[in-house]
Amino acid sequence: GSNTSPSKIHYATIPDPKGTALVQALIAFDGIPDTQILFGRQNINLDNERFVGTSDFRQTPKTYDAVSLVNRSLPNVELFYAYLDQVNTIYQGNQSALFPQRANTSHLINISATI
Repeated sequence: GSNTSPSKIHYATIPDPKGTALVQALIAFDGIPDTQILFGRQNINLDNERFVGTSDFRQTPKTYDAVSLVNRSLPNVELFYAYLDQVNTIYQGNQSALFPQRANTSHLINISATI
C-alpha cells in the first residue's frame, strides 16, 4: 500500500534506495598481538554510533573506504585509528541519488575504556 492511504497517513516515509552496492571487501591483518589492521571497504561503528556508524536499519548500510587499526593491548582499553578516503552513504548503488559516495579524506581517532 501507499504511504498516503488513510490508515498510514501518520507514518513517516522512509525511502530506501533501489540498486545494488558492494558493502564490504577488505584485507585483514592480525599478525601483531592484540592488533587488527583492515584495508578496504568496511563497516566502522564507534561507541554508540551517534557520529560514526553504519545505520544498519537501512537496506544499504553506510560503509567506509579506509585503512583502520584497532589495538586492545591495554586492559579494558581499545585504541582505534582510521584513515578514510571515501564514505559510501546509504544511497550507494543508486545512480540517481545525490552524493551516493562522498570523498572524505579524514582521520578518525577513538579511545574507549570500560571500567
